[in-house]
Amino acid sequence: MGYGSYSYEAHQQITTARSALPAQQVFSQRSCHPLMDPKGVKLRESCDSPDHPNTISIAFALDVSGSMGTIPEQIARKELPGFMKTLLDCGVTDPQVLFMAVQDAAGREAALQVGQFETTAELMDQWLTWCWIMGGGASPYESYDLALFFAAHHTRMDGFDKRGKKGYLFLTGDEPCYPELKASWVARVIGDKPAADMPFEHVVAEAKRMYHPFFLVPDPGRFDQCGAFWRQYL
Repeated sequence: MGYGSYSYEAHQQITTARSALPAQQVFSQRSCHPLMDPKGVKLRESCDSPDHPNTISIAFALDVSGSMGTIPEQIARKELPGFMKTLLDCGVTDPQVLFMAVQDAAGREAALQVGQFETTAELMDQWLTWCWIMGGGASPYESYDLALFFAAHHTRMDGFDKRGKKGYLFLTGDEPCYPELKASWVARVIGDKPAADMPFEHVVAEAKRMYHPFFLVPDPGRFDQCGAFWRQYL
């Protein structure tokens, strides 16, 4: 994926046009969109093209549990166009962006949702707003490890394969992760069949082979509940 060209002006028009809409209309999914179900997906690809010969691959994995409040909405309404403009201003000419959404695999359906790598404002926005914002959730953990596993095993990037350039994986959230990724969760959500449960540090190490991973905490107040955990691994 990743055809077409990015326009900051077009992206601003998209977000401005819905600035007064309630969140339920911005994120209208009431179940996992069929095209964002990761089960059985072989690869999400970030490919070079004549218009974009030096792609930089960027993945966002958004915690969409209730504790995150309006953070996904803020990204859709304001932050994503600003982020893209910053990339372009810094000389990143060929960014391609993929969105994922995560929830707690222990008790929630659609624990992982996955879009495609895209270049245009319209398609980036489409995948972002197709995310099912479920809310709720009372667990002290979220399944960010499923996003790390998917990135490590089910994405392919020309930037990495052809030029040795790792992608960038931004996880946004306010919780720690489980100490192990259960093989049964991977089988149920993604369709792979690992031989055994995987320690979290192993999952992170696999993702680091192809990506520079970061964990973004929305505000300092939430850092106290997860900062020490994430500093151990990223």
